Amino acid sequence: MTGLPTGRKLHRAAVYALPFLPFIARTSSSRRTCVSTRQKTPVSARVGTLMLDVNDPLVQLKITCATCSFFALGATGYRLYVRRDRLWADDLCALFAALVLIIQIVAVFLHVPIPNNLSRTARVAAYYLMATTFYAIIWASRLSILFSIIRVDPSATRRRRLSYVAYFFVAALTILLAQLLWVCEPTPDWKDAPNPQCPLSLQVAIMQLVTDILADSLLLLAPIPLFRNLSDKLLRRKLTLIFSTCVVTTIVSLVHAAFILQKAGIKVVISALVEDTLSLIVANIPVMVTSLVNLTGDLGSESELRSTSLRFSSMPWYHAQTRNTTFTATTATSYEFESGAITTVHLERLRSPRRSSARQDQDAKSSNHIMSWKDADVKPETTLDLEADEVPDSARSPTKLLPSRSVAFAGQP
Repeated sequence: MTGLPTGRKLHRAAVYALPFLPFIARTSSSRRTCVSTRQKTPVSARVGTLMLDVNDPLVQLKITCATCSFFALGATGYRLYVRRDRLWADDLCALFAALVLIIQIVAVFLHVPIPNNLSRTARVAAYYLMATTFYAIIWASRLSILFSIIRVDPSATRRRRLSYVAYFFVAALTILLAQLLWVCEPTPDWKDAPNPQCPLSLQVAIMQLVTDILADSLLLLAPIPLFRNLSDKLLRRKLTLIFSTCVVTTIVSLVHAAFILQKAGIKVVISALVEDTLSLIVANIPVMVTSLVNLTGDLGSESELRSTSLRFSSMPWYHAQTRNTTFTATTATSYEFESGAITTVHLERLRSPRRSSARQDQDAKSSNHIMSWKDADVKPETTLDLEADEVPDSARSPTKLLPSRSVAFAGQP
């Protein structure tokens, strides 16, 4: 090959490459086609296929669901962690609402724009899941707030009355779920839409407004008798403010009802998601705030916190004169909002083995003495303090004293 002239070398190379010419032609042609197609496609169009259209209502629905649900589930998780050793009915209601919220998230993300792989029945079922879980989350959250009030209320009469309110909440939930079916099922045309959504009528908006206003008003008024007898004014104001947050859900429910009346379409679903997740967050606020206050020491040092933790005065007309007013009683009751248990300690059992005859004579001469007992029945780090402040002679008459109900319970379990 090296000795051949240049023309003969080219001829020999052409003969060898002749069988491969069709393959080379096809390859070059396809390459030119790809280059021309890439040049004709705008850059903005190629980038747009990789980005979400935030102006799409269905995309807004998913973003709202993901954001609000993240905070609601986070608040519920923190609440359950704080109260993991002493779960009660209010915590179980919050847990139920969180589980239903997870089902709602799945239903929302199944409610996707066409094309999708869901059948007509599956798309209708996804809508019904969103609608029913909306009611379940809201009313389970309200039951959680109600049971929180029942848990810390020392009055057996008020606890019994509040339990009747719980039955009302369950009945309201049942009626609203039934109303959803009798409004949507008689008109099945909406089920043929790519993203089916039942057109809710005026009666649904009215029913939601009436039940929401009644329920939130009851939750707002229920703890007032409980907080009115707190001797610590600062604590009374803080707890009143915490339980007043249920008004926020009423405001959001008004917006939701307005969208229903306007037949705003997907905005009805978005406002419903905001309302139910906000209701779950509000239900967790009392436990969260109480826990954070104890962690940050907002109420003062540990000793001060122990001596002022939810103290109830036995004489409501007298607690305005002194902050540390407690009176001798036969029983002492501790009310700890975060721990929840109502603990009753009988002072008669604690008094007899600890007091000598000389001490009894000394106590008989003085009514302003501070007494404390420790016993095996009480936890090692729990101290029961009784303080008797100076009371006018006119108030010491048995006919002018109210029945003693509680004393200061110092100690943190």
